[in-house]
Amino acid sequence: MIKLLICEDQMILLDGIATAVSAYPDIEVVGKITDAEKIVDEIAKTGANALLTDVCTENGNNSLNYLSDVKKRYPSLKIVVMTGLPEISFAERAKQSGADSFVYKNVSTEELANVIRSTYGGYNVFPAQSRQDAVSDLTKQELTVLRYFCQGLDRKEIADKMCLSESSVKTHISNMLSKTGFNSISRLAIYVVSSGLIVPGDQID
Repeated sequence: MIKLLICEDQMILLDGIATAVSAYPDIEVVGKITDAEKIVDEIAKTGANALLTDVCTENGNNSLNYLSDVKKRYPSLKIVVMTGLPEISFAERAKQSGADSFVYKNVSTEELANVIRSTYGGYNVFPAQSRQDAVSDLTKQELTVLRYFCQGLDRKEIADKMCLSESSVKTHISNMLSKTGFNSISRLAIYVVSSGLIVPGDQID
């Protein structure tokens, strides 16, 4: 069960996000705060195992300034940073501060829930400048994993095909999501197939 703490300084958004993601049976909102300075105390109080936080919070506190300490105190906590601002440095700063994923507020509720789920599952989701360019930058092994996934194989089957451990395949998937900005491997697969970047029937070397 994902026990989610949400930090957002605009009450109407805070309540709206909490209500929206609570509709998913695997996500329980255990806390709502408006100031990033209170994150550590609220985690201790609620037992949250995931955090969704805006960058800019109440009292002028930037959550990115607190995440390193939060991650140090709670290393297993999964952190998703969100923003509605087109500040180009936020995503990289979030990653350096210890965030596991980063998302813009213009996503749908379903997409946000998928980002939270993927992050809780151990994947990293960060936006890419150009998804087509990002796919082109995938390593040979990452592309092989992606091609097998597009053919309908699951993680264990891909691991067997490539003589890898399942954890290695999971790492490759996480890297691909981080590079391309997709919140699930299924969405990435749909994109590359529909864009003609991968033809599922092609032989894999």
